[in-house]
Amino acid sequence: MSRAKSTEACLTPECGSAAGTRGLCSSCYQQARTLVREKKVTWDELVELGACLPARQQQPRSAFHRSLAEKRAAAKKKAAVKLTKPVNRINGRRNGQLPKSSKSPKTRTPAGTGR
Repeated sequence: MSRAKSTEACLTPECGSAAGTRGLCSSCYQQARTLVREKKVTWDELVELGACLPARQQQPRSAFHRSLAEKRAAAKKKAAVKLTKPVNRINGRRNGQLPKSSKSPKTRTPAGTGR
């Protein structure tokens, strides 16, 4: 599968090559990527300065990938709902309280006291 050639120019004023990823030509993109990797600048800073475009959200390529993405989103949403529901019993506790007991807790005696 081939990608369509871009008709837009690179965002770097002196460049003039065809734009690709983030509105930059291949050479300018690699230079920006190197700066980001070396932590001299962030992609967000480059976007704010108008030196590149924001990253695009990748769209699933096939029907299978789309359905998988939808199922993952639904599972993530379902998991988030489960976490927000109040829990009545956890480890024998009810509504966050300790179970009632008639016995007092045993205390340990220090070693060597003979008790």
